[in-house]
Amino acid sequence: MLVVLSSSTSARRLKKLLSQKGIAAEIVQTPRYLSDGGCSYSLKVGNAYLKEVTSLTARLHISVNKIYREEG
Repeated sequence: MLVVLSSSTSARRLKKLLSQKGIAAEIVQTPRYLSDGGCSYSLKVGNAYLKEVTSLTARLHISVNKIYREEG
């Protein structure tokens, strides 16, 4: 899953919080075809962690632009 965030600070913060819960995440630059005209950062996280990601971001007011789930 790709969690598109508004800033590198948000990406680092969310990665740290997920890591503390034992969830692996990787910060990547959002692919150009998914970003809305500017550079943004995303976290690559396993699809199984959607609930944890959405819960953390809502609770801690971390702005998420979009979430893309991998199919397959």
